[in-house]
Amino acid sequence: MTDVTAVAEPRPSQNRFEQWMFDHSPLGTLPTSILIFLLLAGTLAGAMTLDHLPIFDASGKVLGLRAGVWPALVLSLLITVVLGTQRWVRSMDEDDAVAYRAIFHYGADNYPQFLDAHAKVRLRNANIIGVVVGLLLVALFSSYADGLTHPFSAAWFVFVEVYVSLLTARGVVLSTRSSQMFDHSIKHDLVVDLLRIDLLNVIGRNRARTALIWFAVATVICLFFVGDNMASSTFLTLVFSAGMGLWTFLRPMERVHRRIREAKAAELERVRQSISGLREQAAVLADAATRLQGLLAYEKRIEDVREWPFDQTTALRLSAYLFIPAIPWFGQAIAQYFVERSMA
Repeated sequence: MTDVTAVAEPRPSQNRFEQWMFDHSPLGTLPTSILIFLLLAGTLAGAMTLDHLPIFDASGKVLGLRAGVWPALVLSLLITVVLGTQRWVRSMDEDDAVAYRAIFHYGADNYPQFLDAHAKVRLRNANIIGVVVGLLLVALFSSYADGLTHPFSAAWFVFVEVYVSLLTARGVVLSTRSSQMFDHSIKHDLVVDLLRIDLLNVIGRNRARTALIWFAVATVICLFFVGDNMASSTFLTLVFSAGMGLWTFLRPMERVHRRIREAKAAELERVRQSISGLREQAAVLADAATRLQGLLAYEKRIEDVREWPFDQTTALRLSAYLFIPAIPWFGQAIAQYFVERSMA
């Protein structure tokens, strides 16, 4: 669900499928996201009106809504969150362009193309798979009789569920491609300055923001817990989204961690060879003793360089992201507790 790239200078990608509304909207990310949700919710209300279905039901489990309305609103929110967070991540990466250029040094013809020929084929296949899987899910979990009785509402659900499936399939391909580009850039173009290791914090920020897209998806999916609307397929999607979020963050972190360790090992070996050469001279030469003390201090400085490309703030932010999906579940449990206490 992301085409955000982790390279030195984020440039507009060739993939505009998910972002065309934001590209053409005169409003900012948040207002446009709200409009997307209102558009989806409004078309749902319109479809139900055409089918002569009430939106509210006195026996409804969630907010007095008719059965099926809450899941429909959650699906609408899911699409909105995916598109909105993706746009926010891209804009934040554009703000970090200078920081990227400080650590990724590209040659004139070495800038990677996000959607190369192979990636385009994979993305086209993902489109097909997403549509097919979405239609299969509709066929397995929808009532044919309800579709005939309420054709407009049924058409709305088919469109939205297929679109969610399509976004998920594309998201896997785009996230995988972004990770591949990151791996290539880390291996060939990343410059590790051990004395300014804080410059690499931008990598942690980038990957944490990208992981947030998947964690946000998991959070919205948890809203299906409310009103007992959680199906097995939905639970599997929840687990998959949380796993993708962790993978999106941890895989490049491990690659950069390896580069930092290699740079530290090489620098420490060089320094220790110099220390060995001065060790015997230090007893008789004052200049050698002074240089030796400087090398020992430098050796300690290099040894203390942290080996992960993120600071404490990013670590805390990612930890908070991990707990976000649990909020809807706890909210439901708390609400249920007070409802049961009030009825006792």
